[in-house]
Amino acid sequence: EVQAGGTTTQSVTPSAGKIPCLCLLVLLVPFVSSSSISPASSLSSSSLLPQPPRACKGLRIKMANKVSPGKLEKSGVSVECVQDNLESGNPPDKLNENLVTSTEIEWMISKRPLVFDLVRLNLDYDPEEVQEMVAAFTEHKVTHLRGILNYPGVGTRWRVFLDWWDTRSPEEQQALSTEEHTQLAFTQFANHLGRVVSYRALALDRKSLDKILEADEIFPSGQLRQTADQLAQVLDAHGVRKVVVARLYISHLKRLIGHDPSISLHDDWQTTTCIASGYASFCSCDPSQSKNVYLFEISVPVVESLGWTLQQVAMRSSDILGPAYAKHEQWFQFAAPAAPKGVWFDASLQRTERYGLWTVPFLRKRLQRLFRFTSFDQLKQSVAPFVQQQEELRAASLAGLAAASKASANEQAA
Repeated sequence: EVQAGGTTTQSVTPSAGKIPCLCLLVLLVPFVSSSSISPASSLSSSSLLPQPPRACKGLRIKMANKVSPGKLEKSGVSVECVQDNLESGNPPDKLNENLVTSTEIEWMISKRPLVFDLVRLNLDYDPEEVQEMVAAFTEHKVTHLRGILNYPGVGTRWRVFLDWWDTRSPEEQQALSTEEHTQLAFTQFANHLGRVVSYRALALDRKSLDKILEADEIFPSGQLRQTADQLAQVLDAHGVRKVVVARLYISHLKRLIGHDPSISLHDDWQTTTCIASGYASFCSCDPSQSKNVYLFEISVPVVESLGWTLQQVAMRSSDILGPAYAKHEQWFQFAAPAAPKGVWFDASLQRTERYGLWTVPFLRKRLQRLFRFTSFDQLKQSVAPFVQQQEELRAASLAGLAAASKASANEQAA
């Protein structure tokens, strides 16, 4: 499935064992598995390739940004850093300490109060999994903290939470012994998970970039047509699992939930940059008419994102979309202007896609560096080492699976 231009969807035929696409970003094209596009699809891969710049008029305009000395790691070429909060000595909110701030905790709880609600859990997750998590909390004698499951960043990591709880000393557990300690437990678990530096790339003109910086957030694509409150109602009505399944299989999104209240970050900057390249346009005679690719490097709390990988979301989709979606491959390939021959992605890793809900708030405080790509050649050269790395990782992964399968067959034969 492909969403082009943020409005038109092109449906393709799903096949068992494939992951049709990685989810879209705001104003960006989603990942598409080249092996799952129907031959009858009207959208050919050539439509994602760089096109000649359109005719434009006007004088050449020099951008006013001062280039900082920030460096984009593992890039094939030098990339302009237009803002560097780390280099300037102004790290946002002491994020180097790996702590989740009280402001962030309060924001998360404002989105989902830490109150146990069985009806809500059964809407957010598969009822069988809900039974399992509730039983596990009883077994571990943590029923008084079940309200923590209402926040999706914990509900999708409930096993991780129980593992963390079991490592607490008797004194630490005693300090969290009543329901009134739920927020304290949430805070401690959030800081146990810590922060992650993740990335979001957007194809933007300068006016749109300024609007994002002024809004102090990167909001979901659904907010282009709906208010934040309306999108929150979509999440409340359909639940976490259905929302992210609809995001993954995006040609079904409108039918399933109407509008998308979810958002994604990617721990490899090359991943989101490849996606963004599908919406970039560069006007050499008037840079103000260009849609450069802006790459936001952001420090975010891990707990703010869901604990599911792309593959784990896919595995939870069969009862929503049918049995054809029950099995999915680990590796899938996506072609974009930055990687015309395609780049491979591992659906079993959360770094490939970090699912979030509502928005990415506190952008000014979280933004570490902001990079700008100003040509297709620069995009291609920048991600080229990553494309090669992913090819090698996939080959090693497939070789390992083949060796394990052979060893298992030999063991059974013996």
